[in-house]
Amino acid sequence: MRTLSSYTNFLAGLFLLTIVGCQKQPEASFTASKTNVVTGEAITFTNTSNNASSYKWNFGDGTSSDVASPTHAYENPGTYTVTMTANSKNGKKSDNATATITVTKANEIKYDGNKYPLTKGYIDYYGDFNGSGNYNFDVTLVDNGITDTQGDLSGTGNYLYFVMWSPYSSMLMPGTYTFASNNNAYTFDYGELGLNVNTSTFTGTIYKCISGSVTVSQSGSDYIFDITLNLENGKTLTAYYKGAVTFYNYSKILMHKEKI
Repeated sequence: MRTLSSYTNFLAGLFLLTIVGCQKQPEASFTASKTNVVTGEAITFTNTSNNASSYKWNFGDGTSSDVASPTHAYENPGTYTVTMTANSKNGKKSDNATATITVTKANEIKYDGNKYPLTKGYIDYYGDFNGSGNYNFDVTLVDNGITDTQGDLSGTGNYLYFVMWSPYSSMLMPGTYTFASNNNAYTFDYGELGLNVNTSTFTGTIYKCISGSVTVSQSGSDYIFDITLNLENGKTLTAYYKGAVTFYNYSKILMHKEKI
């Protein structure tokens, strides 16, 4: 014989089953404000899911979020798969949506926990000064505050400067250049970091390099500089620049002056 209590429990269970059965299948979807970014650049993910009450994001770099429409930035270059899981109200049903994000290195100096942008590159060619058959190319990478005109800096801002030696006079050859004082091919005998430097008086913060490497490569007409320096103050910086460079052939100007 069914008691009133058992009948009440039966109705409650039936009601619960009805509620569960009526919940629709979530349809997960989202858009990304950008799919190709540089390190540190923010991406806004806009949730466009249907029939969902909660969300779980996996950004593919070991981080996650429960925010419906989060913002995220990647600290390291690479290709990442973003997965968003949309859940029904009771969590019994879910659906996934994914997107691929490509991250490249930002043009910037990383030093002492801070980031300083790099926006312009210059190469000044000075020829072979020591008769060794190795050729001097000075590289200057700067932010928007500084301009290099034929070896002369103007403005106030941040920069990296290198005196580099290439085995060919026609170009700064691709390869890894290490810090050394011998002026051999694939070395640089001087490196310098300048922070908030007034180039008319050269006041500001300037640190000389004591060791490190600069890897040079090319992508079409762009030069790529991947840099690690140990500085005289005991700290290390890393930097990256990919972009066009302004080239000055200073050796021809010297030759022309000598002929006059």
